Amino acid sequence: MEGEIGRFTFKTFDVKGAHQKPLFQGIELFPVAKGKQWYPTCGFKEIALIHGAAQRSYRQTVQVFNRSRRQESGGTPLNTLRDMTEAEGLKVLDFLARKTENIFLRNHFSPEGRPEPDHPLLEKERPQATFLEPPVLESALAEVCKEMAGKGLSAEAIEQVRKGCGLPALREEEAGCESVPDEEKESAGPAQQAYEDSRHCVYIHLDDVGVKEQKQQRGPRHAKAVAEEVEAPSILSSSPPPASDGSEKGTRPMVQNTVGYIEHQGKSFTLTARSVGEVVTFILAFLLNHDLAKLKLMVCTDGQRSLQDAVLAFFSWHPCVTLLLDWFHLVKKFKEDLSLACKGREIRNRHLKPLLTWLWFGRVDQAKAYLLTISASDLKNAKMIDRLCGYLERNRKWIPCYALRSKLNLPNSSSPAERCNNLVTARRQKRHGMSWSENGSYALTALNAVTLNGAARQWAEHRTMPFALVAKAA
Repeated sequence: MEGEIGRFTFKTFDVKGAHQKPLFQGIELFPVAKGKQWYPTCGFKEIALIHGAAQRSYRQTVQVFNRSRRQESGGTPLNTLRDMTEAEGLKVLDFLARKTENIFLRNHFSPEGRPEPDHPLLEKERPQATFLEPPVLESALAEVCKEMAGKGLSAEAIEQVRKGCGLPALREEEAGCESVPDEEKESAGPAQQAYEDSRHCVYIHLDDVGVKEQKQQRGPRHAKAVAEEVEAPSILSSSPPPASDGSEKGTRPMVQNTVGYIEHQGKSFTLTARSVGEVVTFILAFLLNHDLAKLKLMVCTDGQRSLQDAVLAFFSWHPCVTLLLDWFHLVKKFKEDLSLACKGREIRNRHLKPLLTWLWFGRVDQAKAYLLTISASDLKNAKMIDRLCGYLERNRKWIPCYALRSKLNLPNSSSPAERCNNLVTARRQKRHGMSWSENGSYALTALNAVTLNGAARQWAEHRTMPFALVAKAA
């Protein structure tokens, strides 16, 4: 038995009746095990696996845990702890998959997350998302226009923002969540996204986090590095490393974890999965379980095309789903691509400031026009300018007036998902050149998510996790 008080063995006894007929076998109290498998107690799973190996290295966990049990010799071996941690983390993902399947069945959804044709969520008369009242918008819009004037923008530009964020367009959209027709995009600008009342909106933050994947084979010169740095077992990867195109020495294969962070009325819930497709099914099941799917869904992403396409395809049946391009990643994108386009940092910064000013106020057309006016003498790679223009056009619908959203205290970024990435994956798995198997990385990420959701003890004792929003940490 693996317990919080030590690693120990004991005998079981059988009960026999008349004529030595067995009535009860002691081993029946325990699940079937193979070989010399040890049974973990609830305390062991909580202390050694969830709060131990999932938070710090296997070696540190073994040393501290065995010493606290006075079993520095003959205690739990490192490989055993690692294998048990992986098995426990994968059981979390299996639980989420089973829970999702049951919720879909109970709510008349297909296993792929599609509602039945006559589902109430598809009815036109169902409650629509609630938007902010005109007086609130007017007050915030006045502050935005004052801010624009303080930055020296022209009266024409201010009027365009007023028109784009104007109340008439918003009031027309209150009847539903239909997007603005293509012929109105030029005049509408950011008004194609109505400004939601956060009390009647669910914010979904999605992001991927990658860690180094273990190589399929390692040469003798890597033996010492493996012993000191690599924490996960040597399991062959199911996908081969990407081939090099000759322009670089090669790209290290990565294990990708997808993190979903659900936020509503000051409470949150964290979900992790092995792919975007899997995590959106978990998210939909959570929303259905709490009757939140009928609200407006605001999905905050970093602009990754595959992520955006996957979300839109999965929620294509939902009449009230909107994407929001993260401001932080928008700034990062322009900094990186302008660095590749311009001749030096000074020139880049000179063009970056006005571009970010236009984008902060949601003026995509003015930003594109400015990009096209950059002098050829300032550029070393004009293709990057074309790439930025394409990026803006592709994300036009998801670029709001960030200034107005800031004044209204509405989310502008996917920073909650970035924070979750650090807590559930990066802090544990991105240190000292560590590399991981797929199962090892997925398992540790899942166990850390259990901790974030405040369900460590319940999982250890009952192998279940409540699908419930928890209060966000201060």
